Amino acid sequence: RTLHLFSRIIALCDAFDAMTSGRVYQKERISPEEAMRRLLHKGREWYDPVVLKAFVHVLGVFPVGTVVRLSDGSVAIVIRNNADDLFLPEVLIIRDAEGEPCHRLLKLQGGGSQTDAADLCIDEILDPDDEHITIGDYIGQVPNNEEQETAGSPQ
Repeated sequence: RTLHLFSRIIALCDAFDAMTSGRVYQKERISPEEAMRRLLHKGREWYDPVVLKAFVHVLGVFPVGTVVRLSDGSVAIVIRNNADDLFLPEVLIIRDAEGEPCHRLLKLQGGGSQTDAADLCIDEILDPDDEHITIGDYIGQVPNNEEQETAGSPQ
């Protein structure tokens, strides 16, 4: 007998949560990026492929709350995914390239140049513990729409 759709969704979500937050039976947590990689590699054998595809589309390549280093060296937290391009989410920059605290909302546009803000992209995923970042301290502090910036717009 086939599991109900909701059961298949819950199974996948629970697996992702267990990998990224740790459990009694799995003390070590892994990054959301690594969890997504594992699900995409082996998950097709264990989980409904349609549910897995929808899960990736909803969470994005960089799930909300992922701490990242941008191509200019600044540190940011992913706060919203971009349905048009999962590799270019909206981020909240919390440290500028010099490591100074800042609070700037930015919609990534792509490219990767270190000199042109229009070309900022994600260079690497960072461990929030290694960076001494508590995600919950920032998620509720997203600037309002007037403060929002698109990479490449005048600052």
